[in-house]
Amino acid sequence: MRNLLAELVSVVDALAVVDVHGLTEPAALIHTETLLNVQERMAGLTARSLQACDVRDVTVNECGRTTKSWLVEEQHLSPTDAAGRMWVARRLPFHPEIADALNVGEINQDHAHVIIGCLLKLPADWRAAAEVELLAFAREHDPAMLAALCRELRVRTGAMRMPRRPHNVGTRTGISR
Repeated sequence: MRNLLAELVSVVDALAVVDVHGLTEPAALIHTETLLNVQERMAGLTARSLQACDVRDVTVNECGRTTKSWLVEEQHLSPTDAAGRMWVARRLPFHPEIADALNVGEINQDHAHVIIGCLLKLPADWRAAAEVELLAFAREHDPAMLAALCRELRVRTGAMRMPRRPHNVGTRTGISR
């Protein structure tokens, strides 16, 4: 059986010595775009591995700590990053289309977090259709624009109410007459 992780490490080692400054401009751009796409795909594969380790308590059994604690204490991720990764990893099995899009690099971890968070806040009868539309939007836009769309969707579905404007806004003294 092939040792795919060893092959991956070898490829990364070979890429580490590429002189990107020596590449033509188009080649440097393609090189960078490809690395970014692979990085996003690796995030999807990593999420799947984290979920499997978490469900099976692998880090508890092997290292005496939860998966999130292992990410912080042994992999040196920030607590915020570790929490975000675990939040997505634990929910991806319930959202296979999102997992697939993450695995092929169509979306990134931040997109997945925003979409899943939005879906959890929507009325149940809106979720399936919203997931399809949010994924399509995420493939073409950054996570901040996706988050704005999610806020609008929650308002329109009644899942989030817009705060009422205070009656004294716009008056000079703040006292309405």
